[in-house]
Amino acid sequence: MESLEEIVAPDALPQDADAQQRFHALAFPTQHGSAVMKHLAAHFQSLADMGYAHLKRMKKHPELKSALLALITPVDDNEPPNELLVAKCSEMEEQFQAKLTSVSVLKHAPQTREAFEQHTKAWPLIFHASVLPVAQVEPISESEAQQMAQHVRTAVSLAAQFDAAVADKKLPFCCAHGCVVVGPLASSTPEGHVVADSFARRDHASYAFRSLYHPVMVAIDSVAERDRQRAAASTPTKKHKRAHDVNDAQEADSNNKEDVEDESYLCTGYDVYMDREPCVMCAMALVHSRARRIVFASLNATDGALASVHRLHTIKSLNHHYRVFHLRIS
Repeated sequence: MESLEEIVAPDALPQDADAQQRFHALAFPTQHGSAVMKHLAAHFQSLADMGYAHLKRMKKHPELKSALLALITPVDDNEPPNELLVAKCSEMEEQFQAKLTSVSVLKHAPQTREAFEQHTKAWPLIFHASVLPVAQVEPISESEAQQMAQHVRTAVSLAAQFDAAVADKKLPFCCAHGCVVVGPLASSTPEGHVVADSFARRDHASYAFRSLYHPVMVAIDSVAERDRQRAAASTPTKKHKRAHDVNDAQEADSNNKEDVEDESYLCTGYDVYMDREPCVMCAMALVHSRARRIVFASLNATDGALASVHRLHTIKSLNHHYRVFHLRIS
């Protein structure tokens, strides 16, 4: 019996959308606005670095004419005021004819346009339309879960072959031993098609004696090799023909589908299945490869990068994020 669990960041779980956070703030005359912003940037962390990228730093004072309010740092009600912070704030009060105060602002980034419009009235916010609440993430259907289990079993089978092939060697890593890269679902192949796996090219000379070539890395490199071969086969004549055949609607549509397949970057839009949770190196390689989903059968208690030890895919500063699933199979 299969059991599918998505691995998400702890703060991705449902939270109080209206929760407030108190901030130390500075009230000062409007003419010092530019100087105060430069001072805050030079002597304090940015709001993004403090975990409040959804907040703007400054706004007009709601009560005082020709005055502004600027956020400094969050107030920690469980700790006494930091002496260094007090000194810095006193310096700003004197330098900018300012007064130290506190304000309450929205603690978490708004998840909807409606929430943004409601809370930005109290303190100006930055809203990213790409923000997607957990509840709105595309659910996995029962049939899709069955297909995922099928590919995971293939990865487990590849791992068994890999283990048999290296039975006389001591492996220097704890990572997945079997990996399958599956392309997008298509009407002709409801279960998706296997683009590459970690075992087909295991004996290739380029992988000999290289400890960095974990099975996941071999699978990714196999996808890259496929792309290199396609690039070599795509002659100038073919490219010229594709560019000028758009008058025929049917042919243009066919070419478009071919282009999507031919011009994909490594694992963009692909799902990657493995027998075991990958290590940090392989998990990061999958980020760079632009994978869509990572699905594994077993946890990796000592070196797991996506659930057991780290949750690398939940780091907000990464420029790509994939979904991660732990799929236990019987």
